[in-house]
Amino acid sequence: MDSLPIDESLVADADTEKNRLFRRNRRNQHELDAHVEHVLKRRAKFRRMMKGLWAFLKTRKRAVCDQRADLLTHLKLRGL
Repeated sequence: MDSLPIDESLVADADTEKNRLFRRNRRNQHELDAHVEHVLKRRAKFRRMMKGLWAFLKTRKRAVCDQRADLLTHLKLRGL
């Protein structure tokens, strides 16, 4: 069985195209990684901010409740 001759320029063109696609894929992968990292940082930053806000509000709420309880206790002890 005779093998068909392979044109060397086609092999070189195929290798060149393969290398071009590989470089483009690496660039796209880097851009995707950068985007995902940015989104995760943004989400983590938002989550940290909300945790801090909740801690602040929770302590303020507790402080107000404690003051109210102290006032009610004080008024109750005075008989008012």
